Amino acid sequence: MHDRTRRLICRWLFLLLALLPSTLLMGWSVYERSDAGSQARLARWQLKLEQVLQADVSIDAVRPIFPGTVVLENVIVRLPGSSSRLVTVKSIRLSSRQPASIHLEQVILPVNQLDRWRGWLERWSCQFDPGQSLRVTAQSVIFQRPDGGHPFGDLVGVIRGSEEATEATFNLWQEGSAGDPLAVQCAQDHNRPGETRWIVQTGSTPLATRLLAELVPGFARLGSQGSYEGYFSVLQTADDCELQLLGRLDKIDLGLLSGRPLSGMLSGSAAIDIRQCLVQGGACQLLDATLHASSGTVDANWLQSLVRSWGGTPLAAARGQRLPYSQLQCRIELTREGIRLSSPSGDAVLRLGEQVIVPAPAAAWLSIPTIVSLLAPPGSEQLPATADSIRLFQALRPDAGQVRRE
Repeated sequence: MHDRTRRLICRWLFLLLALLPSTLLMGWSVYERSDAGSQARLARWQLKLEQVLQADVSIDAVRPIFPGTVVLENVIVRLPGSSSRLVTVKSIRLSSRQPASIHLEQVILPVNQLDRWRGWLERWSCQFDPGQSLRVTAQSVIFQRPDGGHPFGDLVGVIRGSEEATEATFNLWQEGSAGDPLAVQCAQDHNRPGETRWIVQTGSTPLATRLLAELVPGFARLGSQGSYEGYFSVLQTADDCELQLLGRLDKIDLGLLSGRPLSGMLSGSAAIDIRQCLVQGGACQLLDATLHASSGTVDANWLQSLVRSWGGTPLAAARGQRLPYSQLQCRIELTREGIRLSSPSGDAVLRLGEQVIVPAPAAAWLSIPTIVSLLAPPGSEQLPATADSIRLFQALRPDAGQVRRE
């Protein structure tokens, strides 16, 4: 080959293999930093997140850090076609480098959207392949309610896929707490499609019952100051939901806890130690709990009716009057045999100072008609057909008869 030809070939090879790629790369870098490139990148990420989250997403800016890592700034996720926010995040750092990771800063999550995020996490995490994992971290997470927020300092979690199951585990440290974190686990067994188990351990610091009400709806009726410390699990299947509790409820509003027909019969702030609680099909199947209250009032009419049934010291009181008590202690057991009420102290359920107002009942299992007779208004053999009394019947699942609203 002629020397001039060789030099010409070398020049073209240099242009094709060195100069042209460098020029293209430089041009791409200039485009990426231009307004047009930034807008295109922003549109791609918004579309990608909307497809993953099944919601409307807005992002203020997208900043590539280095290959495989990008930061999304001021991310707002809304319900499709609505202004209602699902979550607001100041920044999200995504890294596809192994192990893949997501880091979030300043997260604000409305409490009333927790159930939607729970369902989304269940659907999304079940797509993880065996061996695939994702590390999730966050700084400053606030669960927001209309009347305030529940701040957490840090979150550390991981989602893992395996042949048998997909598991997501998260630890959250409450702001200002140095003890054990709130631990949340979600597990989906691949051999049982449609079955998901959630396990929650509150850690060293009790949690507000209002925050947990999205997973345990009954907690919403315990008052604004209520808290829970302990463990609970929720097993969700296609046909049913099973709930198990083991822990302590504190600062419970007795007026709200009782509800109608007990509304107004008891007042005060109470604690409940739960040794066993199993709820299936919307009904409590097993319960072993102790109720404590150190002060409050009781409706005199209902108290006189209770004293006539159980014995005790009748108290002179005008109709509709409220009487004080200084100690309320009652252990409640529910099994297939029925309901049994007893006193942990052994001699009294209700006291006023040293005086026993309501003694401990006989250690016998009570039937549902007996319980109804204790709740019925004085002089009546029937329970008012209110929404709450119907809920009581449904929760206890009486064997005979149907509840009918007049």
